[in-house]
Amino acid sequence: MLQTHKQQDIKLYAIDYVSPETIWQYGAKIPQIKQENNVYNFPFEAEFGVLSNDINPKDQAILFEKYTIKKIATYDLNESEPDSKQYKDRLINTYYYFTKK
Repeated sequence: MLQTHKQQDIKLYAIDYVSPETIWQYGAKIPQIKQENNVYNFPFEAEFGVLSNDINPKDQAILFEKYTIKKIATYDLNESEPDSKQYKDRLINTYYYFTKK
């Protein structure tokens, strides 16, 4: 994923929770898009990537007002099967491509 972003010169951000394992796998720090007083502090770029474990429906409504959002891929770092006790939802992250409207 890091190589793709470097080639396309796309900045990657995180919304909500991204597991430490995912950040380690990515190979670099991932800046967080923070929410303060129910308002997101969006980056200045018109286009950027976002990695998130889960964006709740309330936040999706806010995001869709300002951005066109395309789901690109889901990354599952689990090594066990989904029905296993070792399977952890926190290791699943979705990559989105945001374009300012």
